[in-house]
Amino acid sequence: MASATTRTPSSHGALTRAVRDAAAFDPSGLAPLAGLRAAVGLVASLAIGLAVGGPSAAVIAASGALIIGILSVTGGVRPPLVTMIVTGVAQASSIFVGSATGQVAAVHVGILVLWAFAGGLSVALGQGATTVGLQAIIAFVVYGRFAESPVGALRLAGVALAGATFQILLTGVVRWPAALRAQRAHLAVVFRELASLARGDPNTSSLPVAEAADVAQRFVSGSSLLARDDGTAMRGLLDEARRTRLTLVSLAGLRRRMGPGPGSFVTDVQGLLQDGAHIFDDVAAALTTSDEAVIERLRVRIDTLSRSTRELHPSTADATTLTSATVDVVAALAGQLRAINTLVDEIWHSGRPKLRRPHLNRRRDRNWRERVRSNIEQIHSDLDPQSAPFRHATRMAVLVPASSLIGEYTPLARG
Repeated sequence: MASATTRTPSSHGALTRAVRDAAAFDPSGLAPLAGLRAAVGLVASLAIGLAVGGPSAAVIAASGALIIGILSVTGGVRPPLVTMIVTGVAQASSIFVGSATGQVAAVHVGILVLWAFAGGLSVALGQGATTVGLQAIIAFVVYGRFAESPVGALRLAGVALAGATFQILLTGVVRWPAALRAQRAHLAVVFRELASLARGDPNTSSLPVAEAADVAQRFVSGSSLLARDDGTAMRGLLDEARRTRLTLVSLAGLRRRMGPGPGSFVTDVQGLLQDGAHIFDDVAAALTTSDEAVIERLRVRIDTLSRSTRELHPSTADATTLTSATVDVVAALAGQLRAINTLVDEIWHSGRPKLRRPHLNRRRDRNWRERVRSNIEQIHSDLDPQSAPFRHATRMAVLVPASSLIGEYTPLARG
């Protein structure tokens, strides 16, 4: 009885937390402009289908647009073009096969087993492939109930593909949401102040950097309601700027303790700080311009500074505990600059108008043969009953056809 009493508060607390988490509302997931764009594509596909082919065509075209619209919202500022295209094609193919085989139950269920297994196994290739596999299974099951001749099934698939294509084109033309210009401008001020701090003597105050960061915080935090990838990157960039300010303050303290000194080590550190100041200026410029030369210059300067940092070693005569600590702090600064470069690159690409459309990852596309080979090897390695993707695919291959049969041959209400 005592043990039951002691477990009750814990169980009640766990239940309360579960209910609270289930009812929680996180506004950072809202993406109103991207959602509006997807809704426009959906309604337009519905209207065009209704005008051209009637209610059935309208619903099928809208279903094709709906899936792509969801991807355009969840794919960030630059939705993945390949995933959108492959999903549309996979959905259309599934509609054709599911509808064309719907009149022969044995064939239909047999193919559905293979379809569900392949869709379940797609989890081995990541989120994009999982999306494609899941939508293919759903399309097969749903349109398998609308049995048609091969010609009729091809017509259904074509209408769905037309809706998906319309949504992809709309996503490419309508570049919502727009770049966050005000946020970029205030972040640029922070990095100009960091450049001034890096150029100054060891007694230069870091207060202007802190004040600029506080102002930028008010602008950057507001972008969370747009659920944007570049909004997240901007907050990360501001955090890196604040950490970099503290690193520069630490480095200034070490420089004061070392004094001006005649040694080459102090001169090398001052030279690295001047290089860092140029990098901060380039970051500010990258945030407020669409000039690709600025981004390329930023990369080159950071690579150069990283090499110089690795070569920073005090001579035997200069070596002290202070110089050793300075080397460590400079190395930390170089790491922060590399992190800043990564975030700036993401923000810059997200903010360019012509790049806020569905994108191809050109770096990956150059090695598409290698990627295909790697995917095949991954699938082959997961064709093992002990692997998690194989077990998931097996469950899908059993449960999806079973559920479809239950829905088909039992008098359960649907709709």
